[in-house]
Amino acid sequence: EIGDYTIRGIQDHLGTEVGQNLISIIDPYSYREQLTMPKLSVIGTNDNYWVLDALNLYWDGLPVPKYVLY
Repeated sequence: EIGDYTIRGIQDHLGTEVGQNLISIIDPYSYREQLTMPKLSVIGTNDNYWVLDALNLYWDGLPVPKYVLY
């Protein structure tokens, strides 16, 4: 759940220089334009942090080819 992240204050650090450096390493969306191979998003969860329609938040920003499996 999101509480696991907020308890540790992770979101509070994402706007800092250190947080941005971390994002550039661990978040594939931050370097999505460099992803030239086909992408497959497998959606198999509906938890409190990643609800089923969360794909709508980033799908349009992913370069093609891309596929989704629910």
